Amino acid sequence: MLQGIKADGIAVKWYSGISGNGASSNLPLNGSLYLFSGFFYLGFVAFLLLLLLLLFWSRQRLKKKSRKLLDLQWREIQMRERKLESLVTQKEWLLKEVHHRVKNNLQIVASLLSLQSRYLTDGAARQAIRESQQRIHSMSLIHRRAYGADSPSYVDMQNYLHELTGSIREGFDNPSVKIVIDSTPMAMHISYAVPIGLILNESVSNALGHAFPNGTGGTITISLKHEEKDTYVLMIADDGAGLPRGVDGDSKDSLGISLMRGLAGDLGGSFRMDSVTGTRIIIAFSYSKSLQEDHFF
Repeated sequence: MLQGIKADGIAVKWYSGISGNGASSNLPLNGSLYLFSGFFYLGFVAFLLLLLLLLFWSRQRLKKKSRKLLDLQWREIQMRERKLESLVTQKEWLLKEVHHRVKNNLQIVASLLSLQSRYLTDGAARQAIRESQQRIHSMSLIHRRAYGADSPSYVDMQNYLHELTGSIREGFDNPSVKIVIDSTPMAMHISYAVPIGLILNESVSNALGHAFPNGTGGTITISLKHEEKDTYVLMIADDGAGLPRGVDGDSKDSLGISLMRGLAGDLGGSFRMDSVTGTRIIIAFSYSKSLQEDHFF
C-alpha cells in the first residue's frame, strides 16, 4: 500500500505492505541525506577554489620575489660591467702611455747615437752606429703605431711593413731598387711585431746595401702571409748579387745573420736562408691569440 505524508515542505514516501512470505519491507529515503550531500559537494568545491586561489597567490608572490631578485642581480651585473669597462679603459690608456714613453726614450737613444757618430772618424764604427740607429727606429715605429691605435697591444702589420721599408729606404741612395710588399691585412701582438720588424730591418738593409752594387737595379720582395692553421711565413727575397762566398744561414761571423736567427728563435719559428737567385730569407712561425699570451719578447 502506498502512503505519503508531507512534513515541513519535504515529501517523504514509503511503501507498506506484506510480502509474499509474510515479512514487512520498508525503504526510507531521508531528505536530509540529500541536503547533507549537497552541502558537502558545495563545501568541497569551495575548498578546491580556495586552494586554487592560494596556489595562484603563492605563485604570483614567488614570481614577484624572483623578479625582484633578478632585477637586483641584473643591476649588480651592470655595475660590474661598468667597473670592468672602466678598468679596461684605464689599462688601454696606461699601455698607450707606456708606448709613448718607450718611443720617446728610443728616440733619445737614437739621437745620442747620432751625436756620437759625429765625433767618429772610423768608417766602420760610423756604419755600425747607423745600423743601430735604424734598429732602434724600427722598434720606435712599432710603439708609435701602438700608441695611436685603438688597441695598444696589436699592430697593423701591413701598414707597418710599408712604413718601415719606406723608412729604411731613406737611408740608401739607390732609387732603381724596387720594393714589393705582398701581405694580407692582419694585426699581430706587439711581442711578435717587434722581432718581425727587426728581422725586416736587417734583411732589407743588407739587400739595399750589398745586393745591388754600383747602383744596379732590382727588386726586393717582402711577404708575410698566413699559410695554414696557426702557421705564418715571413719571406724577404731579392734578385741581387746573392750572398758572398762562404756565407750562409748558419754563418756565425755575421752579426746580421746571427741577429735574425736569434729573433726567429724568439718567435718560436724556423730560420732558413739561401742564395740561388739572389738572397732569400724564410721564417715560419706559429701565431694565435692563445700563443701570444704566453709569448714574451
